[in-house]
Amino acid sequence: MRCKLWKIIVVTLAFGLSGINSLYAQTDTLLNGTWGMNVAGIETEITYDNGDYEQSTVLQELMGMTIRVRGTYTTSGDTLTMAPSHVYGGTIGLESRWLTQNELRTGLSRMGMPLPDLDQAFGALFMQNNFTYTIRGNSLSLSQPQVFTRR
Repeated sequence: MRCKLWKIIVVTLAFGLSGINSLYAQTDTLLNGTWGMNVAGIETEITYDNGDYEQSTVLQELMGMTIRVRGTYTTSGDTLTMAPSHVYGGTIGLESRWLTQNELRTGLSRMGMPLPDLDQAFGALFMQNNFTYTIRGNSLSLSQPQVFTRR
Protein backbone atom coordinates (compact mmCIF):
# COMPACT_ATOMS: atom_id res chain seq x y z
CA MET A 1 0.00 0.00 0.00
CA ARG A 2 2.82 2.41 0.92
CA CYS A 3 4.52 1.91 -2.48
CA LYS A 4 1.24 2.49 -4.29
CA LEU A 5 0.75 5.81 -2.47
CA TRP A 6 4.25 6.99 -3.44
CA LYS A 7 3.58 6.10 -7.08
CA ILE A 8 0.39 8.21 -6.96
CA ILE A 9 2.40 11.13 -5.55
CA VAL A 10 5.00 10.88 -8.31
CA VAL A 11 2.42 10.68 -11.10
CA THR A 12 0.56 13.67 -9.64
CA LEU A 13 3.70 15.78 -9.49
CA ALA A 14 5.28 14.68 -12.76
CA PHE A 15 2.80 16.65 -14.90
CA GLY A 16 4.15 19.92 -13.61
CA LEU A 17 7.77 19.22 -13.10
CA SER A 18 10.94 19.46 -15.18
CA GLY A 19 13.33 21.89 -16.98
CA ILE A 20 16.82 22.82 -18.08
CA ASN A 21 19.45 25.03 -16.48
CA SER A 22 21.56 26.83 -19.08
CA LEU A 23 23.67 29.97 -19.21
CA TYR A 24 21.73 31.05 -22.28
CA ALA A 25 18.30 30.13 -20.95
CA GLN A 26 15.36 32.39 -21.64
CA THR A 27 12.28 32.91 -19.51
CA ASP A 28 8.96 34.47 -20.37
CA THR A 29 8.33 37.19 -17.77
CA LEU A 30 4.58 36.77 -18.32
CA LEU A 31 4.91 33.50 -16.37
CA ASN A 32 6.23 35.32 -13.27
CA GLY A 33 3.78 35.03 -10.41
CA THR A 34 1.69 32.35 -8.77
CA TRP A 35 -0.71 30.11 -10.68
CA GLY A 36 -3.15 27.60 -9.21
CA MET A 37 -5.39 24.73 -10.24
CA ASN A 38 -7.74 22.39 -8.36
CA VAL A 39 -8.73 19.13 -10.04
CA ALA A 40 -10.52 16.30 -8.24
CA GLY A 41 -9.47 17.56 -4.82
CA ILE A 42 -5.80 17.94 -5.77
CA GLU A 43 -4.75 21.57 -5.33
CA THR A 44 -1.62 22.56 -7.26
CA GLU A 45 0.10 25.94 -7.03
CA ILE A 46 3.20 26.93 -9.03
CA THR A 47 5.17 30.13 -8.54
CA TYR A 48 7.47 31.15 -11.40
CA ASP A 49 10.20 33.71 -10.76
CA ASN A 50 12.64 34.52 -13.58
CA GLY A 51 13.87 30.98 -14.21
CA ASP A 52 13.15 29.42 -10.81
CA TYR A 53 9.92 27.78 -9.75
CA GLU A 54 8.34 26.25 -6.68
CA GLN A 55 5.37 23.92 -6.85
CA SER A 56 3.07 22.84 -4.05
CA THR A 57 0.61 19.99 -4.52
CA VAL A 58 -1.91 19.43 -1.73
CA LEU A 59 -3.05 15.83 -1.46
CA GLN A 60 -5.00 16.28 1.79
CA GLU A 61 -8.08 14.34 0.72
CA LEU A 62 -6.06 11.47 -0.78
CA MET A 63 -3.14 11.13 1.62
CA GLY A 64 -3.24 14.00 4.09
CA MET A 65 -0.03 15.64 2.87
CA THR A 66 1.44 18.42 0.77
CA ILE A 67 4.30 17.84 -1.66
CA ARG A 68 6.62 20.79 -2.37
CA VAL A 69 9.11 20.78 -5.24
CA ARG A 70 11.44 23.44 -6.61
CA GLY A 71 13.65 23.69 -9.66
CA THR A 72 14.43 25.76 -12.72
CA TYR A 73 12.57 26.49 -15.94
CA THR A 74 13.19 27.98 -19.36
CA THR A 75 10.97 28.98 -22.26
CA SER A 76 11.50 28.92 -26.00
CA GLY A 77 8.64 29.95 -28.24
CA ASP A 78 5.59 28.18 -26.84
CA THR A 79 7.64 25.52 -25.00
CA LEU A 80 8.09 25.58 -21.22
CA THR A 81 10.85 23.28 -19.95
CA MET A 82 10.93 22.49 -16.22
CA ALA A 83 13.63 20.66 -14.21
CA PRO A 84 12.91 19.80 -10.59
CA SER A 85 15.99 19.84 -8.38
CA HIS A 86 14.68 19.49 -4.81
CA VAL A 87 11.74 18.15 -2.81
CA TYR A 88 10.89 19.58 0.61
CA GLY A 89 11.30 16.76 3.13
CA GLY A 90 9.31 18.24 6.01
CA THR A 91 5.95 17.74 4.30
CA ILE A 92 6.54 14.02 3.60
CA GLY A 93 7.93 12.88 6.92
CA LEU A 94 11.62 13.60 6.30
CA GLU A 95 13.96 16.41 7.41
CA SER A 96 12.46 19.90 7.19
CA ARG A 97 14.71 21.12 4.40
CA TRP A 98 15.06 20.94 0.62
CA LEU A 99 16.39 17.52 -0.43
CA THR A 100 18.16 16.48 -3.63
CA GLN A 101 17.14 13.30 -5.46
CA ASN A 102 19.83 11.26 -3.68
CA GLU A 103 18.90 12.65 -0.26
CA LEU A 104 15.22 11.92 -0.91
CA ARG A 105 16.04 8.38 -2.05
CA THR A 106 18.11 7.75 1.09
CA GLY A 107 15.45 9.17 3.42
CA LEU A 108 12.58 7.21 1.88
CA SER A 109 14.67 4.05 1.82
CA ARG A 110 15.22 4.43 5.57
CA MET A 111 11.44 4.74 5.95
CA GLY A 112 11.06 1.31 4.36
CA MET A 113 10.30 2.01 0.69
CA PRO A 114 11.97 -0.70 -1.46
CA LEU A 115 14.83 0.59 -3.64
CA PRO A 116 13.39 -0.68 -6.96
CA ASP A 117 10.17 1.27 -6.28
CA LEU A 118 12.16 4.36 -5.28
CA ASP A 119 14.26 4.28 -8.43
CA GLN A 120 11.25 3.83 -10.68
CA ALA A 121 9.12 6.46 -8.97
CA PHE A 122 11.65 9.19 -8.28
CA GLY A 123 13.72 8.75 -11.42
CA ALA A 124 10.64 9.97 -13.30
CA LEU A 125 9.91 12.71 -10.74
CA PHE A 126 13.27 14.42 -11.27
CA MET A 127 13.21 14.09 -15.06
CA GLN A 128 13.09 17.16 -17.31
CA ASN A 129 9.68 17.72 -18.96
CA ASN A 130 8.59 19.97 -21.80
CA PHE A 131 5.13 21.52 -22.02
CA THR A 132 3.41 23.54 -24.69
CA TYR A 133 2.09 26.61 -22.89
CA THR A 134 -0.12 29.59 -23.57
CA ILE A 135 -1.08 32.55 -21.41
CA ARG A 136 -4.41 34.24 -22.07
CA GLY A 137 -5.35 36.90 -19.54
CA ASN A 138 -5.25 35.23 -16.13
CA SER A 139 -5.11 31.67 -17.52
CA LEU A 140 -2.00 29.56 -18.05
CA SER A 141 -2.53 26.41 -20.11
CA LEU A 142 0.11 23.69 -19.91
CA SER A 143 -0.18 20.98 -22.58
CA GLN A 144 -3.97 21.02 -22.54
CA PRO A 145 -6.17 20.44 -20.60
CA GLN A 146 -4.22 21.69 -17.56
CA VAL A 147 -5.36 25.27 -16.98
CA PHE A 148 -3.99 27.31 -14.07
CA THR A 149 -5.39 30.65 -12.90
CA ARG A 150 -3.19 33.55 -11.79
CA ARG A 151 -3.47 34.18 -8.06
